[in-house]
Amino acid sequence: MPQPFPPPTIGAVFREELGQLAWAGGLNFDRLIATDHVITERPDGRHLFADALWDICFPRLVGGVFGHHTDLTAFSKIIGSREIWLHAVAKHIRWGELELFAQRFDLDGYLARDANGGRMLDELAQDMFSLSLTLAQPNKELWGRRFGPIRLNLEVVPIQERSELRRVAYDVANMQADHPFAVLREVSMRRLSRPLVPPRVNRAGAFFLPSKYQGQQEVRLLVKRLPGSPAINTKTASTDEVLPIPLGLRHPRVEIRLVSVQVSKPELVGPVENFLTQVADWKVAVSVADDSPTSG
Repeated sequence: MPQPFPPPTIGAVFREELGQLAWAGGLNFDRLIATDHVITERPDGRHLFADALWDICFPRLVGGVFGHHTDLTAFSKIIGSREIWLHAVAKHIRWGELELFAQRFDLDGYLARDANGGRMLDELAQDMFSLSLTLAQPNKELWGRRFGPIRLNLEVVPIQERSELRRVAYDVANMQADHPFAVLREVSMRRLSRPLVPPRVNRAGAFFLPSKYQGQQEVRLLVKRLPGSPAINTKTASTDEVLPIPLGLRHPRVEIRLVSVQVSKPELVGPVENFLTQVADWKVAVSVADDSPTSG
């Protein structure tokens, strides 16, 4: 009597389903294992599959110069303290961040409430700190009320494995049909009857925003506080926890340097230059942006 063929391995299932997709070629599906409840990566301390997946979904940047918009009051505080703050992601949950990612990708465990009404998502957000940056050239949306008339051009160099600098993805139309994580989750449920839950999925939502912000071409710097990792010294500003990063000095997680400043209108040049006298050694130039609302 012929012997039955052994069932395909988890890696073989994904290769069979996704072998024609270019992005899938960079994923080592043989690192995936099944538990009683999920498909995840082998817990050997390496995150080769997860890192490759998140680099596809939210491209990692090794560094560069990016814009950060603010107003004159906040600018004066940045210069006076010689530091810039990363805010706890918990502050952003009130605007739907993290929650949107969990909803779109059916990560119900992060949204479920315990007996005390708390959610895993809210707890995780307290240990993540982020700074919003942009790749976009100055434009009316960035000068608008949500951002500010002063643009700090910051050179940002993350210390690898201690912080992440990634391009943000947006919740665009038909996202569920072709987003790599959505496609992988669909195959996992249909063929293996378990959801795919890769390592570091709890950080991914910090890089996923509503489609209405797509024109901002946002980049996020993210630092996560981990048990047993080098301590990060935070402080409280108003009622929010923040992670201060000194400008122009090496920090264990990231290096940030102020390169130049652009403003939306000529009358801001004087006040900005006045504040910059406190850090004259930085030699920071100030200019009116070419496509500011008042230029041309």
